[in-house]
Amino acid sequence: LLEMSFNCLEDVESSVPVSPLHLAAYNGHCEALKALAETLVNLDVRDQRGRTALYLATERGATACVQVLTSHGASALLKERKRKWTPLHAA
Repeated sequence: LLEMSFNCLEDVESSVPVSPLHLAAYNGHCEALKALAETLVNLDVRDQRGRTALYLATERGATACVQVLTSHGASALLKERKRKWTPLHAA
């Protein structure tokens, strides 16, 4: 997971449609998310739709994952592309 994350999260905008960070947040895998959050420098990387891992975790109601991401500095102010919603809107 870590190797794949470093390969696809080099830029703020990921060229890979779904990163391990996004997959962990979307599926509520908090332990994997914690390992990634403790290792990665940028937790605010976006997928092709402009969604961050925090956005996906809030949208899915994964409160434990939201806590992991926010405690590691993920921003709740970044907007996705379509509706210009932040993770706060998705919650």
